[in-house]
Amino acid sequence: METQVAHRPRGGPDLAAVVVRPRLEHAVDALLDGTPGGPRAALVSAPPGFGKTTLASAWAHRAGQRGWDTATCRLTRSDVSPRLFWRTLLDTLRAAGPETAAALEGLTAPDRVGDVHHLLDLLDRLAGTPRPLLLVLDDVHLLHGRSVVDDVDELVRRSPASLRLALVGRPVASPDTALDLRLSGAFLTLGAEDLAFTAAEARRACPDLDPAVLSAVLDRTEGWPALTRLVAAAVGEGSVLGGTWPQQRALFEEVMLETLRRHPDEDLPVLFAAASAEQVPLELLVHLTGRGDAGEVMERAAATTGLVTREGSDPLPSYRLHAGLRAYLEGEHARRDLPGVRALAAAAARWHLVRSQGLEAVAQAVRSASEPLLAEVLSLVGPRIVNEGAAEELLGLLTPEDAHPGEGVHLPGCPGDGSGCAAAWIDAVVARALLDTGRVQEARAVLRPLPAEADEDLRLVREAVDLDLARLRGRRVEEAPEAAATLDPDVELQHALARGAVLLRQGRLEEGEAVVVEAMTLAQGLHRCAAALGLMTMHAVAGAARSDAALTARRAAAGLEVARARGWSDNARAGHLHLLAGWAARVQLRDVEARHHAQLALQLVGPADDPSARVSTWALAAATRLEGHEGTAEDADRLHRVWESMDDQSVSAEAVVYIAMADVQVCLAQQRPERLREVLDVMRRRLDGARGPASEVGDLGEVLVATAALELLRSRRAAAVERLSAVTDGRARCVSRSTRLEAAVLLARLHLQAGDRFRAVSRCRDALALAEGLSMPRPLLELGGPDVVGLLREESGAWGPWQPFVDELLPLAVRDAGPAVPLTHREVDVLRELATLRTVEEMGESLVLSVNTVKTHLRGVYRKLGVTSRRDAIVEARRAGLL
Repeated sequence: METQVAHRPRGGPDLAAVVVRPRLEHAVDALLDGTPGGPRAALVSAPPGFGKTTLASAWAHRAGQRGWDTATCRLTRSDVSPRLFWRTLLDTLRAAGPETAAALEGLTAPDRVGDVHHLLDLLDRLAGTPRPLLLVLDDVHLLHGRSVVDDVDELVRRSPASLRLALVGRPVASPDTALDLRLSGAFLTLGAEDLAFTAAEARRACPDLDPAVLSAVLDRTEGWPALTRLVAAAVGEGSVLGGTWPQQRALFEEVMLETLRRHPDEDLPVLFAAASAEQVPLELLVHLTGRGDAGEVMERAAATTGLVTREGSDPLPSYRLHAGLRAYLEGEHARRDLPGVRALAAAAARWHLVRSQGLEAVAQAVRSASEPLLAEVLSLVGPRIVNEGAAEELLGLLTPEDAHPGEGVHLPGCPGDGSGCAAAWIDAVVARALLDTGRVQEARAVLRPLPAEADEDLRLVREAVDLDLARLRGRRVEEAPEAAATLDPDVELQHALARGAVLLRQGRLEEGEAVVVEAMTLAQGLHRCAAALGLMTMHAVAGAARSDAALTARRAAAGLEVARARGWSDNARAGHLHLLAGWAARVQLRDVEARHHAQLALQLVGPADDPSARVSTWALAAATRLEGHEGTAEDADRLHRVWESMDDQSVSAEAVVYIAMADVQVCLAQQRPERLREVLDVMRRRLDGARGPASEVGDLGEVLVATAALELLRSRRAAAVERLSAVTDGRARCVSRSTRLEAAVLLARLHLQAGDRFRAVSRCRDALALAEGLSMPRPLLELGGPDVVGLLREESGAWGPWQPFVDELLPLAVRDAGPAVPLTHREVDVLRELATLRTVEEMGESLVLSVNTVKTHLRGVYRKLGVTSRRDAIVEARRAGLL
């Protein structure tokens, strides 16, 4: 089906393009197929520019291809007079084809309409023609007078099976027969919504327009074909989407002349009020206009324009105007009475406020161009809108459509000097919404100093914004003030969100978790989904700060379930939850799940997030790739380079420890003492002044574990044991509880290598108790390696209360270097050198071996591992637990 969307308006671009619209072919086929019980008449009713006439021509062409006679009667105002209607119709029918003309020979037009005998004679003759006939009556909206309309109604009602009727015109009341036929399926109706462009049709109509711009144009015009082409042409010539165009105005002038001006002047205030929003409840129209008959006015507009849709059910429906019609009415109202427009918007804003309809109230307050009113509305509903997760929609209302990306938020049309409490409230709510959508730099830019007369709620919202800005920019926050008393629970929630995050960042876990839990209960009770999700994320952060993997996994899963229910799974709101779920899965040896969450976190955690979350995400992604079967030295380099991304930003001690200990394990496995020294330098600098009481041995436990790993690589085992013992016996304070677990595992490994099985078993018991309590089996396997895994197997059944934990752990362990891979000690040394990516000459120098001896050992390693390349040897060795 091809529909010609528009003709060239005077002075405008050539829009005589044809768009192929296959979906309308079904309507044609349904009318022409003659299926029993199918339609035998159709009404195509829409305003100008919807391609009605071209559609009717296409139907006639399609009917002709099927062997039908076709007659198209384009009515004029003179044709529809009671004296001329039937004469015009008979002349059109005789021109349809020789068979039809022969059947009508001798039939004359009656002197007047309403002659039933003439109509029956006409229909009997048409029923006897050998070829079926399609009759198109175009511009039927010109029909006037009850007698003419009744004749057309009878023509539709009594038409024989060989006759198909298509009534085409602008919106009019359907013929009386239409209702009965529609109920039986014999009357097909196509309105403006059926003829509007789909997205695919709009792309075909405007192939040169950018898809994003075309989408905005289609949204603005709601698919009105001619208007879509006009707006697209104007945008293509450099006009701004938010502006107006001569062609658009001319088109709507025609609509006004043809339809809207049929309404008496007293109806216009109702139509102007209806144009104040996309969808307006009848109750609001009555309130704004004081008209008890507002519903009748809107029903008349729906019947005569085709651009007004009734939604909802009695007794209080709503009405939605087509976007183009609404734009025209808004412009016409502003031209006639701009103060009246603003007064109407102010009244609508207060009406929506009373009903707790926040976004609607904000939209009307913006239209009122009153800064005090906008500030009042935002102070009452702004925090709630953000807490509900509608910050993006709020910013859309506060940002003009012609603003360029990166320009920030501009409040359209609100006079004022930008100072005082009104402006401060607007600034604070806008900044809160910007932070919620990740636009940190813009949030900083909109803030100005608070006035001295600011009320307590304003101070609390601003304090929450300042705390979050500092945290997100990587600045250290020393204080986390308690909230003053407030009657607004949404203000209380926003302050609790900011304060809880700061307390957890400072390491005040008990205090921070108490704030978070109390606020989470409030958010869930008020159904503030975004605030509740943010608090659930912090609840999971607290679990990670306690190094409790099982607790973190449960809390992260609960948060992700809420995110899924709200459609936020692939939203930045879920980024931190995927990070935490990935960390928990990794330490619990659920590697596939860990990689899944790591990849999602990598996509969702971005530059606007807390620096601690960003670097932790990069570290998790590198670590999970490294632990996969395709893990390479490049992945190890990527993990090590995470330190470089920290710069001078404030990163939480927990994040530093997480990244450092992952790097330490890789450096230890790859025999990289020079990297370990770099890690130690960064740890000492980053963890200086970390929370907790003074340590008896000076250094933090995490620094001691990393130093012990370096001593191991230097073969100074006694020094390593001394440092690790300071951690396990509690003389050194630790940032993370998992550090004592890592120290115990390394001690067990050292004792085994020294042949002290008794002490190894004792330290292994300590490690098992910690690993089970924290739900962290990974350190036992990664740091313990084949030695500790072998001990767990050999002593199976003797681990007392931890035996069930061992039984669950051993199946997860990679196979050890037992009989399946019987490497000699020298081959193991060479294998470890392989992972460092040193050359054969460098490996020989490090091991004090000749190059030929190294090559001999390498051949033995390759043969026993069943590989032929260095990369495959590293991968297979990791699978076997040798690295």
